[in-house]
Amino acid sequence: MSKNWFVIHARSGYEAKVKLAIEEAVAREGIEDLVGEILIPTEQVVELKGGKKKETERKFFPGYMLIKMELTEPSWLLVKNTNNVIGFIGGSSGKPSPITQREVDKFLLVFKREQINLNLRLHFNLVKKFLLLMVHLMSLMQLLKV
Repeated sequence: MSKNWFVIHARSGYEAKVKLAIEEAVAREGIEDLVGEILIPTEQVVELKGGKKKETERKFFPGYMLIKMELTEPSWLLVKNTNNVIGFIGGSSGKPSPITQREVDKFLLVFKREQINLNLRLHFNLVKKFLLLMVHLMSLMQLLKV
């Protein structure tokens, strides 16, 4: 059997704790060969708080995570019985359905675009600050010459 991607529904705000709990339980149970990546879809956003810009991480789909795993009784029960996991999305209560690799690829493409956009915004802000500094420096130099 091979690993497939599944969507986990967790309590909103507990995604990082669920990820850590699953990773610890997988290591404890020795089923690392059955469970692979666990992704929490997030993006970096700039917010204004108290008049200052602050970069924070925002979840694309609060309460939802992607997990790549081989669906066996032990792996399914481990994830399903993890604290703050509501269940799997899709399929029946007895057997969740994987999402297609195409769906995962679409999501990862959007995720990568967001990361590239963030990097471009950060680069642009650095260039803008540098140019402002140069303008101030040139103004200061003109004042000193007068």
